[in-house]
Amino acid sequence: MAHRLSEASKIDAAFFYALLRKNTLLKNDFAKSFHARLMIDINTEIQPLLYDAALADPKTIQRDVEAAAKELIVSDNVAKEWKRNVELLQQYKKKAEEYYKTTIPEKC
Repeated sequence: MAHRLSEASKIDAAFFYALLRKNTLLKNDFAKSFHARLMIDINTEIQPLLYDAALADPKTIQRDVEAAAKELIVSDNVAKEWKRNVELLQQYKKKAEEYYKTTIPEKC
């Protein structure tokens, strides 16, 4: 999944691997969220998952990526580059907000 996210976004696969291993994309603020992701597996659609990453709280991302590096899940370089990767993710934020505002209610 990390490599598929990387192919879709051109953002480092190791960064996404850290997010997936630390369950960052499952941590939703249900009061503010229009959706709830309960699991991620090989059949998960990549674009909505990328949008979830774009909408994730940067502080949560930082904490989880740094924890993943500390636990030797990813290299220290991934933790050092977290901010750059979050900035790259921000290019998807507007599309993500539109997706969850329009597409998801249509599916319900």
